[in-house]
Amino acid sequence: MGRVDQSKDISIGEMKFTVQPLAPRAAMKCGLKLFKLIGAPAGALFGAVDLTKAKGQDNAAALTGAMSAAAGGAMAALTDRLDEDEVIDLIDELLVGCTVEKTCDDGKVHTLNLVGPTGVFDDVFLGDLISLFKVVGVALEVNFAGPLGGWRGLVARLMDLIKKGEEKAKA
Repeated sequence: MGRVDQSKDISIGEMKFTVQPLAPRAAMKCGLKLFKLIGAPAGALFGAVDLTKAKGQDNAAALTGAMSAAAGGAMAALTDRLDEDEVIDLIDELLVGCTVEKTCDDGKVHTLNLVGPTGVFDDVFLGDLISLFKVVGVALEVNFAGPLGGWRGLVARLMDLIKKGEEKAKA
């Protein structure tokens, strides 16, 4: 599954998160759940890029239009697949072994588990879902670097083409 054999730290505000890679079987199980959830919507979205290239429209405006059209269908397919409990369970599985260094009421910095019986997930992310998404993103990167690496490259290329198109429009 493209697993990286080391943890990764991310600092957000005054907290430092350490994301641990999942054990291989847990990573496979979690990866299969993730790909069942996003596989078809992602395929629809990325398929739009291939469609525009096939028609010889490899430019920012055509790609932006195709991605916008495909995004609606991809979002509809994703929301049809989303079950709130499954998403929470998937996030919990991704964050097994992840810790946060947090200053507690005693004034000392403690390393605490994010999930599990002693987890501080709700306390840490209360009112701060952006930080949650950042940590989940790092967990995805740590555990599925291979599959996500290709997607990151595609998204980066699309964003570069969109930026170039915006610059041309301003000129």
